[in-house]
Amino acid sequence: MLKQVWEIENYMCGKRLKPILNEVLDNLLANGHLHVSPQAIENLRHISASSIDRLLKHERKSLR
Repeated sequence: MLKQVWEIENYMCGKRLKPILNEVLDNLLANGHLHVSPQAIENLRHISASSIDRLLKHERKSLR
């Protein structure tokens, strides 16, 4: 789910993605683009910028 949001937001770094993450999640949920458990959404809402970057590290390398 994090990867999907990251791709939608044009591969932003964690520092830029974190401040807008709640708004993006609300928008995606309201428009029916995310179908995940409420717990998964809650976990993503509380993720830190450094955790975002750490979890997406492998994905960033594969884009190069």
